[in-house]
Amino acid sequence: MSEKTLFLRPHHGLCILNFRGHGYSDAFSVHMAETVQKLKENPQTKIVLTTCCDELCSVCPNREGEHCTSKKPPLFDANVLKETGFAAGQELSWKQFSKKTDPLSHHALEKTCPGCEWLSLCREIAGKRETT
Repeated sequence: MSEKTLFLRPHHGLCILNFRGHGYSDAFSVHMAETVQKLKENPQTKIVLTTCCDELCSVCPNREGEHCTSKKPPLFDANVLKETGFAAGQELSWKQFSKKTDPLSHHALEKTCPGCEWLSLCREIAGKRETT
């Protein structure tokens, strides 16, 4: 992944930080775990923020073409962009991006991802990450 630029939806920055093996399908969970591991191993990985389907969406069962069947991701993406000051199309390292999204993944989940089906799990995981 260090050679490749990773296209990433802004709200997926929060998902990556709080990911602990749960997902929409087995294939999605495996792919997410591999992506998380690669980013941990190489935090200088270049990412491009996108508001369309990204690397994580590539194996998501909610994907239809270049769009998600859920109407929530565009709102989540807009909220994360607003809170971080980043913009769609911006290129930066995972380290730079995660530095700004980490506080959101702890303290602003309801604000950035209202109504997300994973919200309670993310709150639980974020709480454990704060105490460790």
